[in-house]
Amino acid sequence: MEENNSIKVEFNNELIKNMKIEGILTSPYDEVSVAILSDQEIDAFIVKIFYMHKEKQVYKISHELITLKMESRYKIDKFIQHLPHMSAIELLIMLNSNDSSRQQREPSTGENRLLLNIFDDILEGKEISWEDAKRFLPTAKKLEQSYGEKLMSKIKIKQNKK
Repeated sequence: MEENNSIKVEFNNELIKNMKIEGILTSPYDEVSVAILSDQEIDAFIVKIFYMHKEKQVYKISHELITLKMESRYKIDKFIQHLPHMSAIELLIMLNSNDSSRQQREPSTGENRLLLNIFDDILEGKEISWEDAKRFLPTAKKLEQSYGEKLMSKIKIKQNKK
């Protein structure tokens, strides 16, 4: 699919009332496309992808394909940027990791390294940023459940200095 800035799209006002239109991707082979919309909840960002079909030179939403929950605006932007270039296998793996049960995928090697560095800082009594604390929270919960160690009480967050 390709990004397309020159097509006519008809949206239902109720659908887009609280959502941001992130983009439209069209297929060069069919008269189909997808609309990517986003919303922000209290604790997460939501991306919805809708299947659209062409009727009389106008694309209309047919149905929702998937809803994805992401932890940051940055991840939404990277996902949308990468989506037109994803292979079918990449997309299937990504969709499987965001299934309806919302189980979190396992961290990548780079993410694991970052989490280990944050963990070391916590154990050494160092203050960590709020972003690192949010990033480490799911890992801390898993470690507490597995080993019974109270990591949450050891986390010290840096205070913003104004």
